[in-house]
Amino acid sequence: MPFYEYGDVRIRYEEVGSGFPLLVTPGGGLNSRMAAWPSAVINAMEEFKGDFRCITMDQRNANGGESSGPIATDDPWGAFADDQLGLMDHLGINQFAFMGYCIGGCFAESAVNGDFQHLGNFMNVGETQVFQQFWLNGLPIALF
Repeated sequence: MPFYEYGDVRIRYEEVGSGFPLLVTPGGGLNSRMAAWPSAVINAMEEFKGDFRCITMDQRNANGGESSGPIATDDPWGAFADDQLGLMDHLGINQFAFMGYCIGGCFAESAVNGDFQHLGNFMNVGETQVFQQFWLNGLPIALF
C-alpha cells in the first residue's frame, strides 16, 4: 500500500503495468477512490495496464478512501490538482497522460490549468454530449 505524503496530506495510490504513464482518476464525485475501479464500466487499471504505466489514487477525503488532509475552502480544485501533480513528481514522472472518469475529468481539467509542462494528453470520460479537440504541447487532446 504505497502512500505519497507532503505536509498534512497523505495520498494513497497504486500503479500497474508499464509504458507511457497514464494517470486515471475514477468517478464517484468527491468520493473518487480506487475501490471504484472493479465496478466501473471500463476498469482502466485492468484495461490499459498492458500498454501504459497506469497510476490511480484515492482523492483526498473521499468516503471509504485512504487519502486524507485539509482542503482549503478558497481553492479546493487547486488542492486536488496539487495532489495529482505532486504524486507524478513524487514518482519521478515528467510527462504523462491523464484520463478522468466523471469528476475525474474535472480533476484533469484542473491539472491542465495548473501545469502544461507535465501533461502530455488528457481525456475527460464523462456524461456530456459535447466533443471538442484541441492541441497541447503538440499532442491532440480529446474532451468528451
